[in-house]
Amino acid sequence: DGHRLDRRAMAAVMLRPFRLLALALLASGARAEDKQTDTVWIIGDLHADVVCARAWVSRTGLVANLRGPAVDWAWGDPSAELVFMGDYVDKGPQARETLEFVRDLTERFPDRVHAILGNHELNLLMDRARRGGRMYLQLALGAAHPKQYAAWLPEGGDVTPTQEALLGALAEVYDRSEFRSVDLSPEQASGSALKYVPADQRAAVGAELAQWQAAYLDGVASGTPLGDWLESRPIAAVVADTVFVHGGVPATVAAARGLGRGREVLGDLNAGLRAHGSESALPGFVAGNPAVSSLVEYRGLHKDCAEVRAVLANLNASRIAVGHTPSNDVRVLCGGKLLAVDSALGRWFRASGNLYCDGDKARSSARGRRVCEPMSEQCEGQITRLSRAPGGQPDAADGDGDRPRDAWRVEIISAEPDMHRPEMPPTDELRL
Repeated sequence: DGHRLDRRAMAAVMLRPFRLLALALLASGARAEDKQTDTVWIIGDLHADVVCARAWVSRTGLVANLRGPAVDWAWGDPSAELVFMGDYVDKGPQARETLEFVRDLTERFPDRVHAILGNHELNLLMDRARRGGRMYLQLALGAAHPKQYAAWLPEGGDVTPTQEALLGALAEVYDRSEFRSVDLSPEQASGSALKYVPADQRAAVGAELAQWQAAYLDGVASGTPLGDWLESRPIAAVVADTVFVHGGVPATVAAARGLGRGREVLGDLNAGLRAHGSESALPGFVAGNPAVSSLVEYRGLHKDCAEVRAVLANLNASRIAVGHTPSNDVRVLCGGKLLAVDSALGRWFRASGNLYCDGDKARSSARGRRVCEPMSEQCEGQITRLSRAPGGQPDAADGDGDRPRDAWRVEIISAEPDMHRPEMPPTDELRL
Protein backbone atom coordinates (compact mmCIF):
# COMPACT_ATOMS: atom_id res chain seq x y z
CA ASP A 1 0.00 0.00 0.00
CA GLY A 2 2.20 2.81 -1.28
CA HIS A 3 -0.21 5.54 -0.28
CA ARG A 4 -0.13 4.43 3.36
CA LEU A 5 3.66 4.21 3.31
CA ASP A 6 3.80 7.77 2.01
CA ARG A 7 1.53 9.01 4.80
CA ARG A 8 3.59 7.26 7.46
CA ALA A 9 6.79 8.68 6.04
CA MET A 10 5.27 12.15 5.93
CA ALA A 11 4.14 11.83 9.53
CA ALA A 12 7.60 10.77 10.65
CA VAL A 13 9.22 13.69 8.85
CA MET A 14 6.73 16.19 10.27
CA LEU A 15 7.08 14.97 13.84
CA ARG A 16 10.85 14.48 14.04
CA PRO A 17 11.75 18.15 14.65
CA PHE A 18 9.38 18.29 17.62
CA ARG A 19 10.71 15.28 19.54
CA LEU A 20 12.88 17.39 21.83
CA LEU A 21 10.05 19.87 22.38
CA ALA A 22 7.70 17.02 23.24
CA LEU A 23 10.15 15.62 25.77
CA ALA A 24 10.54 19.07 27.28
CA LEU A 25 6.76 19.40 27.61
CA LEU A 26 6.57 16.03 29.34
CA ALA A 27 9.38 17.04 31.70
CA SER A 28 7.50 20.24 32.48
CA GLY A 29 4.43 18.19 33.33
CA ALA A 30 6.47 16.04 35.67
CA ARG A 31 7.81 19.10 37.48
CA ALA A 32 4.25 20.42 37.89
CA GLU A 33 3.30 17.18 39.61
CA ASP A 34 6.40 17.37 41.82
CA LYS A 35 5.10 20.61 43.33
CA GLN A 36 2.33 18.54 44.95
CA THR A 37 -1.00 18.75 43.25
CA ASP A 38 -3.49 17.29 45.70
CA THR A 39 -6.79 17.95 43.89
CA VAL A 40 -7.80 17.88 40.24
CA TRP A 41 -11.24 19.04 39.13
CA ILE A 42 -12.56 17.77 35.78
CA ILE A 43 -15.28 19.55 33.79
CA GLY A 44 -16.67 17.65 30.82
CA ASP A 45 -18.15 18.76 27.49
CA LEU A 46 -19.82 22.18 27.82
CA HIS A 47 -21.24 22.55 24.31
CA ALA A 48 -21.77 26.27 24.02
CA ASP A 49 -23.38 26.94 27.38
CA VAL A 50 -21.38 29.65 29.13
CA VAL A 51 -23.91 30.06 31.94
CA CYS A 52 -23.35 26.49 33.08
CA ALA A 53 -19.63 26.73 32.36
CA ARG A 54 -19.37 29.57 34.85
CA ALA A 55 -21.68 27.82 37.30
CA TRP A 56 -19.60 24.63 37.31
CA VAL A 57 -16.36 26.56 37.81
CA SER A 58 -18.04 28.31 40.74
CA ARG A 59 -19.10 24.90 42.02
CA THR A 60 -15.44 23.90 42.33
CA GLY A 61 -14.70 26.85 44.62
CA LEU A 62 -11.36 27.35 42.87
CA VAL A 63 -11.79 30.90 41.55
CA ALA A 64 -12.68 33.90 43.69
CA ASN A 65 -14.30 37.02 42.19
CA LEU A 66 -15.51 34.99 39.21
CA ARG A 67 -18.36 37.39 38.55
CA GLY A 68 -15.90 40.24 37.97
CA PRO A 69 -13.46 40.80 35.09
CA ALA A 70 -10.76 38.19 34.56
CA VAL A 71 -8.08 40.50 35.92
CA ASP A 72 -9.79 40.29 39.33
CA TRP A 73 -10.01 36.49 39.42
CA ALA A 74 -7.94 34.83 42.13
CA TRP A 75 -6.99 31.17 42.45
CA GLY A 76 -8.17 29.81 45.77
CA ASP A 77 -6.31 26.50 46.18
CA PRO A 78 -2.56 26.36 45.48
CA SER A 79 -2.62 22.56 45.46
CA ALA A 80 -5.48 22.21 42.92
CA GLU A 81 -5.72 22.09 39.13
CA LEU A 82 -8.66 22.21 36.75
CA VAL A 83 -9.05 20.31 33.46
CA PHE A 84 -11.58 21.09 30.73
CA MET A 85 -12.21 18.15 28.42
CA GLY A 86 -12.91 19.92 25.11
CA ASP A 87 -16.09 20.50 23.07
CA TYR A 88 -16.62 24.09 24.12
CA VAL A 89 -18.53 24.88 20.91
CA ASP A 90 -21.53 23.53 18.97
CA LYS A 91 -24.99 22.21 19.89
CA GLY A 92 -25.81 25.40 21.84
CA PRO A 93 -25.92 29.14 21.07
CA GLN A 94 -23.11 30.40 23.34
CA ALA A 95 -20.05 29.10 21.51
CA ARG A 96 -18.06 32.32 21.47
CA GLU A 97 -18.81 33.18 25.07
CA THR A 98 -17.83 29.70 26.25
CA LEU A 99 -14.58 29.77 24.29
CA GLU A 100 -13.68 33.17 25.70
CA PHE A 101 -14.47 32.11 29.25
CA VAL A 102 -12.34 28.96 29.14
CA ARG A 103 -9.56 30.81 27.31
CA ASP A 104 -9.54 33.55 29.96
CA LEU A 105 -9.17 30.93 32.69
CA THR A 106 -6.21 29.28 30.96
CA GLU A 107 -4.54 32.65 30.42
CA ARG A 108 -5.21 33.91 33.94
CA PHE A 109 -4.02 30.66 35.56
CA PRO A 110 -1.71 29.01 33.01
CA ASP A 111 -0.13 26.63 35.53
CA ARG A 112 -3.46 25.57 37.01
CA VAL A 113 -6.03 25.35 34.21
CA HIS A 114 -5.78 22.93 31.30
CA ALA A 115 -8.14 22.96 28.30
CA ILE A 116 -7.67 20.17 25.80
CA LEU A 117 -8.93 19.98 22.23
CA GLY A 118 -12.24 18.29 21.44
CA ASN A 119 -13.45 16.93 18.11
CA HIS A 120 -15.72 19.95 17.65
CA GLU A 121 -12.82 22.38 18.03
CA LEU A 122 -10.69 20.28 15.67
CA ASN A 123 -13.44 20.32 13.05
CA LEU A 124 -13.91 24.06 13.48
CA LEU A 125 -10.21 24.61 12.87
CA MET A 126 -10.32 22.31 9.86
CA ASP A 127 -13.37 24.13 8.44
CA ARG A 128 -11.24 27.22 7.96
CA ALA A 129 -9.58 25.46 5.02
CA ARG A 130 -12.86 23.97 3.72
CA ARG A 131 -14.48 27.25 2.72
CA GLY A 132 -16.32 26.88 -0.52
CA GLY A 133 -16.85 23.17 0.06
CA ARG A 134 -18.75 20.99 2.49
CA MET A 135 -18.04 22.10 6.05
CA TYR A 136 -18.65 20.41 9.38
CA LEU A 137 -20.35 23.52 10.73
CA GLN A 138 -23.05 23.10 8.06
CA LEU A 139 -24.32 19.80 9.45
CA ALA A 140 -28.05 19.89 10.13
CA LEU A 141 -27.50 18.69 13.68
CA GLY A 142 -24.70 18.39 16.23
CA ALA A 143 -22.54 21.27 14.97
CA ALA A 144 -23.04 25.06 14.75
CA HIS A 145 -26.36 26.12 16.29
CA PRO A 146 -28.03 28.83 14.17
CA LYS A 147 -28.40 31.09 17.21
CA GLN A 148 -24.68 31.06 17.97
CA TYR A 149 -23.70 33.08 14.89
CA ALA A 150 -25.01 36.38 16.27
CA ALA A 151 -22.08 36.65 18.71
CA TRP A 152 -19.62 36.63 15.79
CA LEU A 153 -21.29 39.43 13.86
CA PRO A 154 -20.70 43.17 14.16
CA GLU A 155 -23.17 44.80 16.49
CA GLY A 156 -26.33 46.14 14.95
CA GLY A 157 -29.01 44.61 12.79
CA ASP A 158 -31.81 42.25 13.65
CA VAL A 159 -30.86 38.60 13.28
CA THR A 160 -34.13 37.26 14.68
CA PRO A 161 -36.02 36.82 11.35
CA THR A 162 -33.23 34.74 9.83
CA GLN A 163 -32.79 32.71 13.00
CA GLU A 164 -36.51 32.02 13.04
CA ALA A 165 -36.50 31.03 9.37
CA LEU A 166 -33.62 28.61 9.89
CA LEU A 167 -35.03 27.02 13.04
CA GLY A 168 -38.41 26.66 11.33
CA ALA A 169 -36.78 24.99 8.34
CA LEU A 170 -34.84 22.64 10.60
CA ALA A 171 -38.05 21.61 12.34
CA GLU A 172 -39.25 20.33 8.96
CA VAL A 173 -35.95 18.50 8.46
CA TYR A 174 -36.24 16.83 11.85
CA ASP A 175 -39.91 15.97 11.32
CA ARG A 176 -38.95 14.13 8.13
CA SER A 177 -35.71 12.62 9.53
CA GLU A 178 -33.75 14.21 6.68
CA PHE A 179 -30.82 15.33 8.80
CA ARG A 180 -28.44 12.89 7.09
CA SER A 181 -29.27 14.08 3.58
CA VAL A 182 -29.88 17.78 4.25
CA ASP A 183 -27.45 20.35 5.61
CA LEU A 184 -27.32 24.06 6.46
CA SER A 185 -25.44 25.24 3.41
CA PRO A 186 -26.46 28.66 2.09
CA GLU A 187 -27.04 27.34 -1.43
CA GLN A 188 -30.68 27.02 -2.43
CA ALA A 189 -30.48 23.38 -3.45
CA SER A 190 -32.51 20.31 -2.60
CA GLY A 191 -29.77 19.21 -0.20
CA SER A 192 -30.09 22.35 1.93
CA ALA A 193 -32.57 22.98 4.73
CA LEU A 194 -33.27 26.28 2.99
CA LYS A 195 -35.72 24.40 0.77
CA TYR A 196 -38.15 24.68 3.71
CA VAL A 197 -37.73 28.46 3.99
CA PRO A 198 -40.59 30.32 2.27
CA ALA A 199 -39.63 30.95 -1.36
CA ASP A 200 -39.84 34.73 -1.07
CA GLN A 201 -37.34 34.70 1.84
CA ARG A 202 -34.98 32.00 0.63
CA ALA A 203 -32.41 34.11 -1.22
CA ALA A 204 -32.10 36.64 1.61
CA VAL A 205 -31.82 33.95 4.28
CA GLY A 206 -29.18 32.10 2.24
CA ALA A 207 -27.13 35.26 1.74
CA GLU A 208 -27.29 36.10 5.44
CA LEU A 209 -26.38 32.53 6.46
CA ALA A 210 -23.32 32.67 4.20
CA GLN A 211 -22.23 35.89 5.91
CA TRP A 212 -22.78 34.35 9.36
CA GLN A 213 -20.72 31.26 8.61
CA ALA A 214 -17.91 33.37 7.15
CA ALA A 215 -17.91 35.60 10.24
CA TYR A 216 -17.64 32.54 12.50
CA LEU A 217 -14.61 31.24 10.62
CA ASP A 218 -13.07 34.72 10.49
CA GLY A 219 -13.43 34.89 14.28
CA VAL A 220 -11.20 31.83 14.75
CA ALA A 221 -8.78 32.53 11.90
CA SER A 222 -5.06 32.22 12.45
CA GLY A 223 -3.80 35.44 13.99
CA THR A 224 -7.02 36.19 15.89
CA PRO A 225 -7.05 35.82 19.68
CA LEU A 226 -9.43 32.85 19.67
CA GLY A 227 -7.84 31.28 16.61
CA ASP A 228 -4.38 31.40 18.16
CA TRP A 229 -5.70 30.04 21.45
CA LEU A 230 -7.43 27.12 19.77
CA GLU A 231 -4.32 26.35 17.74
CA SER A 232 -2.33 26.08 20.96
CA ARG A 233 -4.67 23.58 22.65
CA PRO A 234 -3.08 20.23 23.51
CA ILE A 235 -4.77 17.07 22.36
CA ALA A 236 -3.84 15.35 25.62
CA ALA A 237 -2.67 16.29 29.11
CA VAL A 238 -1.22 14.31 32.01
CA VAL A 239 -2.08 15.44 35.55
CA ALA A 240 -2.20 13.40 38.76
CA ASP A 241 -1.10 10.18 37.05
CA THR A 242 -4.14 10.56 34.80
CA VAL A 243 -4.16 10.95 31.02
CA PHE A 244 -6.82 13.38 29.82
CA VAL A 245 -7.97 13.08 26.22
CA HIS A 246 -11.27 14.00 24.64
CA GLY A 247 -12.23 10.79 22.84
CA GLY A 248 -9.88 8.00 23.82
CA VAL A 249 -6.50 6.46 23.06
CA PRO A 250 -6.63 3.35 20.88
CA ALA A 251 -4.23 0.61 21.94
CA THR A 252 -2.47 0.85 18.57
CA VAL A 253 -1.71 4.53 19.17
CA ALA A 254 -0.48 4.00 22.73
CA ALA A 255 1.82 1.18 21.55
CA ALA A 256 3.08 2.93 18.41
CA ARG A 257 6.59 3.48 19.88
CA GLY A 258 6.77 0.29 21.87
CA LEU A 259 5.97 -0.78 25.40
CA GLY A 260 5.77 2.05 27.93
CA ARG A 261 6.39 4.85 25.43
CA GLY A 262 2.84 6.04 24.87
CA ARG A 263 3.46 9.41 26.50
CA GLU A 264 6.07 10.14 23.84
CA VAL A 265 3.39 9.65 21.20
CA LEU A 266 1.05 12.08 22.93
CA GLY A 267 3.84 14.58 23.52
CA ASP A 268 4.83 14.51 19.85
CA LEU A 269 1.24 15.04 18.74
CA ASN A 270 0.85 17.98 21.13
CA ALA A 271 4.04 19.57 19.82
CA GLY A 272 3.13 18.88 16.22
CA LEU A 273 -0.32 20.40 16.56
CA ARG A 274 1.11 23.50 18.17
CA ALA A 275 3.57 23.88 15.30
CA HIS A 276 1.09 23.06 12.52
CA GLY A 277 -2.12 24.56 13.91
CA SER A 278 -2.54 27.32 11.32
CA GLU A 279 -5.33 27.03 8.80
CA SER A 280 -2.85 26.42 5.99
CA ALA A 281 -0.81 23.74 7.80
CA LEU A 282 -3.37 21.89 9.92
CA PRO A 283 -5.12 19.85 7.20
CA GLY A 284 -1.82 18.33 6.05
CA PHE A 285 -0.73 17.55 9.59
CA VAL A 286 -4.03 15.84 10.44
CA ALA A 287 -3.97 13.88 7.18
CA GLY A 288 -0.44 12.72 7.91
CA ASN A 289 -1.20 11.85 11.54
CA PRO A 290 -4.51 9.97 11.74
CA ALA A 291 -3.94 9.49 15.48
CA VAL A 292 -5.04 13.13 15.93
CA SER A 293 -8.58 12.34 14.83
CA SER A 294 -8.54 9.09 16.79
CA LEU A 295 -7.73 10.84 20.06
CA VAL A 296 -10.72 13.17 19.79
CA GLU A 297 -13.20 10.64 18.37
CA TYR A 298 -12.33 7.13 19.61
CA ARG A 299 -14.97 5.44 21.78
CA GLY A 300 -13.61 1.91 21.89
CA LEU A 301 -12.33 2.11 25.48
CA HIS A 302 -15.90 2.17 26.77
CA LYS A 303 -16.38 -1.36 25.45
CA ASP A 304 -13.14 -3.05 26.45
CA CYS A 305 -11.49 -2.86 29.86
CA ALA A 306 -8.67 -5.08 28.62
CA GLU A 307 -7.81 -2.39 26.08
CA VAL A 308 -7.96 0.24 28.83
CA ARG A 309 -5.39 -1.72 30.86
CA ALA A 310 -3.14 -2.18 27.81
CA VAL A 311 -3.32 1.52 26.98
CA LEU A 312 -2.50 2.53 30.56
CA ALA A 313 0.50 0.20 30.62
CA ASN A 314 1.91 1.95 27.57
CA LEU A 315 1.04 5.40 28.91
CA ASN A 316 2.57 4.57 32.31
CA ALA A 317 -0.51 6.02 34.00
CA SER A 318 -3.09 4.86 36.53
CA ARG A 319 -6.22 6.03 34.73
CA ILE A 320 -7.52 7.78 31.64
CA ALA A 321 -10.28 10.41 31.62
CA VAL A 322 -12.34 10.97 28.47
CA GLY A 323 -15.22 13.13 27.31
CA HIS A 324 -17.04 12.84 23.96
CA THR A 325 -19.41 10.01 24.91
CA PRO A 326 -22.34 11.59 26.75
CA SER A 327 -24.58 10.28 29.47
CA ASN A 328 -26.65 11.95 32.15
CA ASP A 329 -23.96 11.15 34.71
CA VAL A 330 -20.22 10.73 35.09
CA ARG A 331 -19.25 7.05 34.87
CA VAL A 332 -16.36 5.37 36.68
CA LEU A 333 -15.51 2.27 34.64
CA CYS A 334 -13.02 -0.59 34.59
CA GLY A 335 -12.37 -0.46 38.31
CA GLY A 336 -11.66 3.27 38.26
CA LYS A 337 -9.17 3.10 35.39
CA LEU A 338 -11.53 4.83 32.94
CA LEU A 339 -13.38 8.01 33.86
CA ALA A 340 -16.12 8.92 31.37
CA VAL A 341 -16.81 12.51 32.35
CA ASP A 342 -19.17 13.81 29.64
CA SER A 343 -22.42 14.18 31.59
CA ALA A 344 -24.22 16.49 29.14
CA LEU A 345 -23.45 19.75 30.95
CA GLY A 346 -24.82 21.97 28.17
CA ARG A 347 -28.51 22.69 28.68
CA TRP A 348 -29.41 22.81 24.98
CA PHE A 349 -27.79 19.43 24.39
CA ARG A 350 -29.34 17.91 27.50
CA ALA A 351 -32.80 19.03 26.37
CA SER A 352 -32.64 18.34 22.64
CA GLY A 353 -29.60 16.17 21.98
CA ASN A 354 -27.99 17.04 18.66
CA LEU A 355 -31.01 18.95 17.33
CA TYR A 356 -30.86 22.74 17.01
CA CYS A 357 -33.73 24.01 19.16
CA ASP A 358 -34.72 27.35 20.65
CA GLY A 359 -34.15 26.30 24.24
CA ASP A 360 -36.66 28.68 25.78
CA LYS A 361 -39.70 27.23 24.01
CA ALA A 362 -41.05 24.18 22.26
CA ARG A 363 -41.20 23.99 18.46
CA SER A 364 -43.37 21.93 16.14
CA SER A 365 -43.23 21.32 12.40
CA ALA A 366 -45.85 22.59 9.98
CA ARG A 367 -47.49 19.18 10.17
CA GLY A 368 -47.90 19.60 13.92
CA ARG A 369 -45.22 17.20 15.08
CA ARG A 370 -43.39 18.43 18.18
CA VAL A 371 -39.65 18.24 17.48
CA CYS A 372 -38.19 20.45 20.21
CA GLU A 373 -38.95 20.71 23.90
CA PRO A 374 -38.07 23.67 26.15
CA MET A 375 -34.92 23.18 28.17
CA SER A 376 -34.54 23.48 31.92
CA GLU A 377 -32.88 26.65 33.16
CA GLN A 378 -31.11 24.58 35.80
CA CYS A 379 -27.55 23.41 35.14
CA GLU A 380 -27.58 19.64 35.41
CA GLY A 381 -25.04 16.84 35.19
CA GLN A 382 -21.94 16.16 37.23
CA ILE A 383 -18.27 17.02 37.40
CA THR A 384 -15.41 15.03 38.90
CA ARG A 385 -12.81 15.63 41.59
CA LEU A 386 -9.63 13.62 42.06
CA SER A 387 -8.16 13.96 45.53
CA ARG A 388 -4.84 12.62 46.72
CA ALA A 389 -5.49 10.14 49.53
CA PRO A 390 -2.73 10.44 52.16
CA GLY A 391 -1.83 7.08 53.57
CA GLY A 392 -4.09 5.29 51.10
CA GLN A 393 -3.13 2.18 49.17
CA PRO A 394 -1.13 3.07 46.04
CA ASP A 395 -2.84 2.68 42.68
CA ALA A 396 -2.07 -0.60 40.95
CA ALA A 397 0.99 -0.31 38.78
CA ASP A 398 -0.39 -2.61 36.05
CA GLY A 399 2.88 -4.38 35.87
CA ASP A 400 5.19 -1.46 35.21
CA GLY A 401 6.55 -1.47 38.78
CA ASP A 402 8.88 1.43 38.06
CA ARG A 403 7.76 3.87 40.74
CA PRO A 404 5.37 4.09 43.66
CA ARG A 405 2.09 5.84 42.99
CA ASP A 406 -0.08 7.74 45.38
CA ALA A 407 -3.69 6.71 45.72
CA TRP A 408 -6.28 9.10 44.32
CA ARG A 409 -9.90 9.19 45.39
CA VAL A 410 -12.51 9.77 42.66
CA GLU A 411 -15.50 11.87 43.72
CA ILE A 412 -18.50 12.74 41.60
CA ILE A 413 -19.92 16.22 42.29
CA SER A 414 -23.53 16.89 41.39
CA ALA A 415 -25.32 20.14 40.64
CA GLU A 416 -26.92 22.25 43.31
CA PRO A 417 -30.30 23.96 42.95
CA ASP A 418 -30.24 27.35 41.20
CA MET A 419 -26.61 27.01 40.12
CA HIS A 420 -27.48 28.83 36.88
CA ARG A 421 -28.81 31.96 38.54
CA PRO A 422 -26.66 35.11 38.51
CA GLU A 423 -27.62 35.82 42.09
CA MET A 424 -26.06 32.56 43.28
CA PRO A 425 -23.77 32.93 46.34
CA PRO A 426 -20.11 33.82 45.98
CA THR A 427 -17.68 31.01 45.32
CA ASP A 428 -16.49 30.69 48.90
CA GLU A 429 -20.06 30.18 50.14
CA LEU A 430 -20.81 27.19 47.93
CA ARG A 431 -21.09 23.93 49.81
CA LEU A 432 -18.89 21.22 48.36
